[in-house]
Amino acid sequence: IGGGSMMPIVIRSLEEASGKKVTQNCEAHCAAALGAAIAGRLEYERQNKVVQIGSVTLPPINYFMRDILSRAIGVSALDENNHQICCEILTKDTPIPSIQTRNFKLSELGQTDVQIQILQGREGDKADDCEALGHFDLQDLPSRSDVINRIEVSFDLDASGLLTASARDTVSNKKAELEIDYNNPKES
Repeated sequence: IGGGSMMPIVIRSLEEASGKKVTQNCEAHCAAALGAAIAGRLEYERQNKVVQIGSVTLPPINYFMRDILSRAIGVSALDENNHQICCEILTKDTPIPSIQTRNFKLSELGQTDVQIQILQGREGDKADDCEALGHFDLQDLPSRSDVINRIEVSFDLDASGLLTASARDTVSNKKAELEIDYNNPKES
């Protein structure tokens, strides 16, 4: 948004990437202010307040606005070649708030501890290429001779940006969790 978005190269690049014609109906310098005005109006209406200019009450604007996740969040897991990769749990564009769960198997027979590493990255990306958001351990699991899909990992991202990652062993019901302020992950 702003003057840089009016450069012809930016418009051409966007059209090439999207395969669609870019509209230029909105003054680029005003786009952020227009978006803020619409968001403020929607919040005002969400609070069941009416908007008046003088003695005129404005009708509802009939927009629906919802936050979405801009980047996928997942956990580190081993692929079929024993490489650490990202396995998405909350995909890009997931509506916020959201709760998603995915099951994982243990990597070794008789394994009794699991480290859950939370990553920001796409499905299948190398774990080292993803941004690490945090980690926690699920310990003292009963040793088993199978590696069934027994670790249930859930992500609960609330409207304020608090990500609660939890893991549960479906055999013993042992649980562990970590909370991350997704808006400020380094401050968690």
